[in-house]
Amino acid sequence: MFDLFKKSSKGPKVIDKVWLSKKAKWNACVQMVKTDPSVLLVAWFEETFRDIESDPVLRQYVTKAEHLNYDKTVGRLVVFAEHYPLVSVFVMP
Repeated sequence: MFDLFKKSSKGPKVIDKVWLSKKAKWNACVQMVKTDPSVLLVAWFEETFRDIESDPVLRQYVTKAEHLNYDKTVGRLVVFAEHYPLVSVFVMP
């Protein structure tokens, strides 16, 4: 009823979505940036970064995870194009 025994999350709200194909994933990313131009797509892997960067619509919205910092995320919706299957939520210091 009051979730007294539920742990409260101190980190960001995380929504994990999975698509069945790359085409479906890229279509969803295009739709996200059209809906909200503040989106910042983050690529963990070089191949994914190249895929996004080659798309004329998405190229201006992408950065590599290794180049991600607080200044790039302020006022933006951060969307990871993919991630390692971690059990816990990662919060940037």
